[in-house]
Amino acid sequence: MAKSRKHLKSLTLLSVLCTTAVALAWYYSPQMRARERSAQDLLVVFGREAPRDPELVYLAIDQESMLLDLDPEVIAASPALRLMKSDWPWSRSVYPLIIERLFAEGAKAVALDILFLTPKPEDAAFKAVLDRYPDRLVIGANVGGKERQYFTNVTMAAPSESLISPALVTDPRVGFVNFWADTDGVVRAVRYRLSRQQMAGLPPDESSPAILSLSARILEKMDQSAKVPVTYEPLAMRFAGPPNAGFPKRPIYEIFLPQNQRGPDFPPGFFRGKTVLVAPEGNFFHDEHAVPHTAQFGRLMPGPELHLNAVNAALHGAFLREASERVNVLHIGGAGLVAWLLGFFLRRPVRRFLLLLGAAAGLFALALALYNYADFYVLYLSPMLALLSSAVVFLVWEQVLEQVERARTRRTLERYVSRDVVAELLDNPATFFNALGGLRRDVTVLFTDLRGFTALTEKADSEALVTQLNEYFTEMVKHIFAQRGSLDKFMGDAIMGVFGNLHTGRQAEDVAAAIEAALGMKASLAELNERWKNDGRPTLGMGVGINHGEAIVGNLGSEQKRDFTVIGDTVNLGSRLEGLTKQYGIDFIIGEKAAELAKDRFHLQLVDRVRVKGKSEPVAVYTVLGRAGEPLTAERVKYLREYDVAMERYREGRFAEAARQFESCLELIPGDPLTTVYAGRCEALQVQPPAEWDGVFTAQTK
Repeated sequence: MAKSRKHLKSLTLLSVLCTTAVALAWYYSPQMRARERSAQDLLVVFGREAPRDPELVYLAIDQESMLLDLDPEVIAASPALRLMKSDWPWSRSVYPLIIERLFAEGAKAVALDILFLTPKPEDAAFKAVLDRYPDRLVIGANVGGKERQYFTNVTMAAPSESLISPALVTDPRVGFVNFWADTDGVVRAVRYRLSRQQMAGLPPDESSPAILSLSARILEKMDQSAKVPVTYEPLAMRFAGPPNAGFPKRPIYEIFLPQNQRGPDFPPGFFRGKTVLVAPEGNFFHDEHAVPHTAQFGRLMPGPELHLNAVNAALHGAFLREASERVNVLHIGGAGLVAWLLGFFLRRPVRRFLLLLGAAAGLFALALALYNYADFYVLYLSPMLALLSSAVVFLVWEQVLEQVERARTRRTLERYVSRDVVAELLDNPATFFNALGGLRRDVTVLFTDLRGFTALTEKADSEALVTQLNEYFTEMVKHIFAQRGSLDKFMGDAIMGVFGNLHTGRQAEDVAAAIEAALGMKASLAELNERWKNDGRPTLGMGVGINHGEAIVGNLGSEQKRDFTVIGDTVNLGSRLEGLTKQYGIDFIIGEKAAELAKDRFHLQLVDRVRVKGKSEPVAVYTVLGRAGEPLTAERVKYLREYDVAMERYREGRFAEAARQFESCLELIPGDPLTTVYAGRCEALQVQPPAEWDGVFTAQTK
């Protein structure tokens, strides 16, 4: 009970500290708020988009429209195209022609996202059109200055008096084109109106005439004045799609082509009832803005598309609200409470971690659901930080205490039992104690045996031989331990190692670890032999057998002495495979199951299909030529192709052909022991063909 109370106090203190730190960071840090806003942009990317109004059209003054790579006869037939082709910037005489053409084709309203600030000689015709369609036309004005809490040093650039006289920014044909970004440079909200008091840095006065945005004026021309928001504050809008997707551009020059020469963007009657925004292409004129999609898609949104999104948002009421600061603080505190509950009631780290991830995903799912169905922005990054930081800090604290206790226990136990057994006992005690009574598990066994060692013992100096053998064992065991294997036992000059009996990853990892250990052992033996040779001592040869399969892991022995070992057919076959290396003149053989698991990581060569002594079913056995990442020589690759053909002839019982093929292999790699064995075997089988042949070699010895 005392330990539980101590656990509760520690958990509560850590959770409160982490949650409070996150809440204070969010409340007082502009950087944290900016990060939260950036995180909320993911809701825009993955969340519901605003419905796209099909009546909104973007006609772009793009590079195609300025270059006009058209048939000269087509250009000559159109006064507007001739003006467009002449030079850039276009004569203002072009714009009345654009407006008249659009209205002639049934457009409901036309807006020009263009500033006409200085007078031009040809303004008379343009002014006449503006005066003729006051309820269907709108052009742009510009608000200068930068926004902080309100506005400072603001100026208003209205259209030239040669077009609209007097040049009033409150004229119903004029709308400001500006969008103001948040402190991180991202446009998330739109202003539909300003007051002169705001422009002077004062709170808005709703009794004075409002200065409307271009998007608000477009709504008026669409007879949707009632949908223009009445607030003077910016409104977060729901976008109709990422940049260049919600309202894609259409080249403006095509409206002056005959209908049969227009592209698929302009079917007959296309402009009937449409509201058309005419504007320069964003990226060409550097009128582009970062939006919530930018960080994920890497694209800026053209200014004209922003205007159409603003119009679209007002038409569909697609605006977003933000939670109050009190709600946000409670949300952060609630996340910390969830972390506290998980830490107190769930002691198993894996289960706690999975539920922690689920809770974090739940926070995002909740924020996304509120964004999609309630038009509501709620914090999720800060609550997620409170949740994760509380859980992680407490987990680290628990792990520190556990590691301190485990280290103390480990030091004590290692005085009496094997280090591997101690590790399993401490890291996985439930499995270890089950294994004491016998546990079936897929394991990989490795057997090594020295060649000619028995004869060597008869004539070598006993003390020198023991010293040499100990050097050998030290180097060999080092490689088993380096690959997280366990040393099962020494059997005279033989070694038995096991992978996967105490701690295991996937089965393929255990096999790969055993093969890597064997390759390391072979390399170390070569180095030892070189040193022993220089010292005048005898050199040693070694055979290695590796097998994989199910075995019984258990604590075997008597009351006086027990060994933690593995037994079963897999182990017996592994020992037989090591013995087969002598018959084939090679130093490394692995079993069929091990080969199947290792084929993607190592170069393998089929040795034979063998019926080992004591087993009726044949098994395929292989040798390891090297790691897959280390390319084979050209001679070895060619040899393997010839060898495969020879083995196919051998299995089919075509011994004469197989013999010739094996001779070809020996020409590529002279003295190859495996090929030499087969060449001799084929000659013997030609002399005395078997009565029945299944391509399987039956081993007569262990």
